[in-house]
Amino acid sequence: MCLCGLAATTMLLTSCGGNPSGDRKPSGRGGQGANATQAKAPNFALSAVPAGAKDVADIKTSAKRGDEVVMRGIVGGRPKPFLDEVAVVTVVDVNFVGPCDPDGHCSIPWDYCCSDKTAITAAMATVQVVDTDGKPLPGTLRGVGGLEPLATVTVRGTVADVERGKRLVINAAAAHVQPYKPTKVPDAPSR
Repeated sequence: MCLCGLAATTMLLTSCGGNPSGDRKPSGRGGQGANATQAKAPNFALSAVPAGAKDVADIKTSAKRGDEVVMRGIVGGRPKPFLDEVAVVTVVDVNFVGPCDPDGHCSIPWDYCCSDKTAITAAMATVQVVDTDGKPLPGTLRGVGGLEPLATVTVRGTVADVERGKRLVINAAAAHVQPYKPTKVPDAPSR
């Protein structure tokens, strides 16, 4: 099995409800372990959104391996969307219902735990930054170019693997990151 398939399988097994301990607390900040080092991905961050972006679901239904794509998604889909050891992150289609109360009381809103797992899988993609041999770079993508859970990311890259309704892996060349901004309106002062 290729590393990208292994990473996707590992991420699926650790998603909401797949953790044998039942512990829903993320390690570190949003899934990055305290000892994780950031991936060195030069020229990864784009200052402007690349033109022609399509949503995850659109690319998943029409793309084939080797296609050059521009894909838009939201960082999330599981409690730990970032792998610590390699430059891999999961994103969810921007039109997918969720995340789970990001401005309220949910401690891990980016895991979409309140949604059906089959639907999450259909709306999710794996993004990786690879070296010249096609292997994910060492280190986490968390923080690279501002990547954090719930950030909207527009990725320019190549389809490395696709299986309709199940798997989509993008080898990212560059990305534009729009940080998540809470929408919760503060409570009105009492009189």
